[in-house]
Amino acid sequence: MANLKLISLECKKTEDWSGADEPYLRVNGNNVWGPISLNNGQSATVDRTVEFSQTAEIALYDQDVGSWFDTDDHLGTLAANTDQVGQGEQRGRFNKDGADYTLTWEVLA
Repeated sequence: MANLKLISLECKKTEDWSGADEPYLRVNGNNVWGPISLNNGQSATVDRTVEFSQTAEIALYDQDVGSWFDTDDHLGTLAANTDQVGQGEQRGRFNKDGADYTLTWEVLA
């Protein structure tokens, strides 16, 4: 087992063309943070730790109205794994649907 420490999320460009996104993070299918409101150039402290074994699938979504015609937008998926223990902070980008977000995390023993 290892611990995934989610540190921060930076929004370089929102997915929504009409203003702020409402991003939230899921790890291995479970909601772990958000949604909050983020706009271009803003960042947020995540400060969540999630236990996992082998691989943690980190997915970013933008919350939408939630009706059948406007479901939440999947902005990308990253993977953290136990091989990253002791390697310090890691960064990955989510850039589906025209969005551009950077997540910072660390894998701890």
